[in-house]
Amino acid sequence: MSTTVQLEFDGAVARLTLDRAARRNALDDTLLADLEQAVRELRDRRGLRVVVLTGAGTAFCAGVDITELKGLDDAETRRRVFTPIATRRTRVLIRVLDAWRALAPLTIAAVNGPAAGGGFSLMLACDFRVVAAGVSCWFPEVELGVPLSPPSTALLMQDIGLARARDVVLRGRRLDSAALAELGIAHEVVPADALAARVAALVDELARLAPQGAQVSKATLNALAGGTQVLRPELLLGGDAAP
Repeated sequence: MSTTVQLEFDGAVARLTLDRAARRNALDDTLLADLEQAVRELRDRRGLRVVVLTGAGTAFCAGVDITELKGLDDAETRRRVFTPIATRRTRVLIRVLDAWRALAPLTIAAVNGPAAGGGFSLMLACDFRVVAAGVSCWFPEVELGVPLSPPSTALLMQDIGLARARDVVLRGRRLDSAALAELGIAHEVVPADALAARVAALVDELARLAPQGAQVSKATLNALAGGTQVLRPELLLGGDAAP
């Protein structure tokens, strides 16, 4: 039984909640392992059409947990301590991102609060992103002395292009909800108290789509964008679409 990820099913819809609210849903080893297992369960479950990803409490996901850096003021010491931790956790996150993008159901990020680092990557890996007004997203990796992973970089570049990605990654630019909408990262920005209702309406809309058309089109879009899915011949025939 997972203590850091809540996975709920309602017919053809699943809801995955990152549940470390006290740590702003930061990605420690336990949460990452639970998240990887949850994505496997989603992959293996037949008949899913929509999956919603969100965070418990006031944050979507604060990225990789940096608790180990507490009290370390020297930049070189911080880099030396954090690099192996970030490397280990990023390896798992890369597997999660790859598996998440390859899910057949359409995915929605219900972004209820800040999304940083790996949390921003998880948001970008979703097909649709509905963002609460006032939310900000950013990549702090360069400031922390570690490189942003290639999959996270690719997800960002696919959405906003190379020049803008340089600004976000290298300068650690924080994107508020208005900037997220302007750049096309957020499909919709809504008042925080309207987020749940708007996501529910989008879930209903997407769940009514013919699964073969929606899922094959999703796979084609990801493949042609340079995503993680290979455009296999059987996808064109709808062989992998859930009933």
